[in-house]
Amino acid sequence: MQGSLNIKTIRITYLSICFLLIVPLFVAIIIGSNSDNLIFRDLNNIGLISLALFILLTCMSVVKEKYFYIILPFMLLAFPSIINRFFPGVFFGFQGEEIIPSPIFTWLDVYLFSIISYYIFIKKKRFKATLMDNKIVFVVFVLISISYVINLLFSKSINDFLISVSFSFQLRYLAWIFLLFSIFDFRKHQKEILIGLTISVVFLLLESSVNTYTKNLYRLTSGSLQLNSFGNIIASISGFFYLVLTNNKFKRPLQILLIIGVIVGVGIVIATANRSSNIVSLVGFILLNLILLKKIKYVIPNITGAVALIVFKFLFMFGIISFGLGFGGEEDAIVKGQSSIKTRFELWEASSKMIEDNPVFGLGPGRFNSYKNEYGVVYKVLLNQHNGFLSLINAHGISGIALYLFIYLYPIYLFFRSKKNEDYLVLLFSINFIMIFCDLTSSGIEKQSIFSLLAFNAFYVISTYYYASLDDKKLDPSIIKSN
Repeated sequence: MQGSLNIKTIRITYLSICFLLIVPLFVAIIIGSNSDNLIFRDLNNIGLISLALFILLTCMSVVKEKYFYIILPFMLLAFPSIINRFFPGVFFGFQGEEIIPSPIFTWLDVYLFSIISYYIFIKKKRFKATLMDNKIVFVVFVLISISYVINLLFSKSINDFLISVSFSFQLRYLAWIFLLFSIFDFRKHQKEILIGLTISVVFLLLESSVNTYTKNLYRLTSGSLQLNSFGNIIASISGFFYLVLTNNKFKRPLQILLIIGVIVGVGIVIATANRSSNIVSLVGFILLNLILLKKIKYVIPNITGAVALIVFKFLFMFGIISFGLGFGGEEDAIVKGQSSIKTRFELWEASSKMIEDNPVFGLGPGRFNSYKNEYGVVYKVLLNQHNGFLSLINAHGISGIALYLFIYLYPIYLFFRSKKNEDYLVLLFSINFIMIFCDLTSSGIEKQSIFSLLAFNAFYVISTYYYASLDDKKLDPSIIKSN
């Protein structure tokens, strides 16, 4: 029967994924240790606090499943990346005089692997064939896996190998989240996920405020998500909150929570004074409303409000930058013009040349900074490519195009193909859609937290569409627990 898998297939799938993901990590640690390429950073009090928080949230996730659905969005998006200090890293580059390592594996690898293993082997949770029959999912996994393996096998140096293992988080997170959707039915816990996402936004406001104050920065900046990517993803989430709020009826507590999410999100975006998150994200929001003309309510008021907000934000940003209304501290590189449109063109040109030289399998994940100076970029500091599309193709070659379409466009395609859209959380695709425009001049998809959330959104829409198709055929997606 369609929608069912035997237990042997499940075990092979799970073990194959674990083998593909975990073995390279161990190989990298062994090679790095023998070649003195691994870096262990000094621990500090904040790192220890983050470790304690990580252990607490992981324990809560397994104590009660309901807690897991609230905690998961926080772990995906907002958990402080400083915890990566506890994991071995590989040299990535310099930020000023400080050596910046890239972790071989991250807190999210540990959390998701622990949760999946616990619910499979301890709780004996039944699998669901939610995504197993989707050929698009299968093709994307195969293509990304092939480009990943090829780049590892043909690494030019030990550091190239280690960097690509470290930056394989895109493949790893895709696999972990794929497994999550194979054992959990998130449709039944939309409220908890929405609460968790709102908590994440509020937490990021607190975290970024502390980070901005302690480092005496000029604009609101997250310690984990930095500046541009931080503003972009919060702007996209704010658009999602607004669409959910205006297109569904909720009880008062959840309604208030969503209103708080919208207000806090918009406030964060304005305080970042970031052009793409303040202006470009609203352009994406307007286009989304036009595309969804017959699918959502209040399209004309939404567009009118967005245009008014664009004008307000433009004037507000002009005031911040020109009249010193920032948080204090020195103006950052973007305000000074050191990372202007001219610099972005230089990065795009270098990235395009790298793609020309490595069109099929790409240069390899995470290697842009190692080779950017050879392609005409004069800056010695760590930089991203400031374009999500170029970033994925540069890292994975042709497979990067497939991953881009899968993350950004496939969810909205399925949304329109679905006959029933009673599930309000299916609007998560709006976050990915708005990020398309934000990532025209940024590379948020290179951030671990942002990519994990975008992947979760994509899989949520895919699984919802899959369940709907099974409902139409009156098929049961659950499978046998054991032989």
